[in-house]
Amino acid sequence: MTPTQAPRQPPTPPAEDQRSQADELVAHEHPLSSPPDTSQLVSSPSAKPAHPASASTCCPVPDPAADMLEKLELEDAAADESESGVYTRFMKSHKCYDIIPTSSKLVVFDTTLQVKKAFFALVANGVRAAPLWETKKQSFVELYLQETFKPLVNIPPDASLFEAVRSLIRNKIHRLPIIDPVTGNALYILTHKRILKFLQLFLSEMPKPAFMKRSLEELAIGTYEDIAFIHPDTAIIKALNIFVERRVSALPVVDESGSDLPP
Repeated sequence: MTPTQAPRQPPTPPAEDQRSQADELVAHEHPLSSPPDTSQLVSSPSAKPAHPASASTCCPVPDPAADMLEKLELEDAAADESESGVYTRFMKSHKCYDIIPTSSKLVVFDTTLQVKKAFFALVANGVRAAPLWETKKQSFVELYLQETFKPLVNIPPDASLFEAVRSLIRNKIHRLPIIDPVTGNALYILTHKRILKFLQLFLSEMPKPAFMKRSLEELAIGTYEDIAFIHPDTAIIKALNIFVERRVSALPVVDESGSDLPP
């Protein structure tokens, strides 16, 4: 199964310097791959496919993260006409396709690959997640992370970035595969970081909402109570258990007095 070769059609940034930055952002990546037909790791080069036709939305998802989703929906309904809705409007006006690099490296595993080999393949390729391809079903079925397997939640390339952000929050996930609904090819794994890097290219041309001058604590961004942490002598297996049980992606290392230690 070979992804279609076609020229990239990026969104037009508001200024010439941002256009060059956008080109640089999508160029500094590695090649894509199509689904594997064996139990081995696949990481073969491929160009970004032609812009897809309109297709269905995301797959079914688990229970929502109520607070943040409610905030998103309120902004969606009420803030579209106000200055504070500038980021909502931006996310709705760009598609997931716009954020896919011209070329990138996407590691794909077959479901028959041993967990040990899959883990070391992630490390060797410098990635933290890989879609799992089931040959019998001829489709992607799960997302393999370094610490666990997750039911596959994905999004089509023609969905808006707003829908992608909503899905990341609703499913409490950090990675969202973009899958072409026509060919079944996995095109890219979308992350919060990628979305923020894309948004940053346009920030200088956008109005600055009042909330941008408020503190993280005032906006209730971050964790301020019951923070998970470890000590320098904490066993690796215990640290891994905390990552999984607390559903966190980072752990501060503190000394006996509770002070952070330098990295």
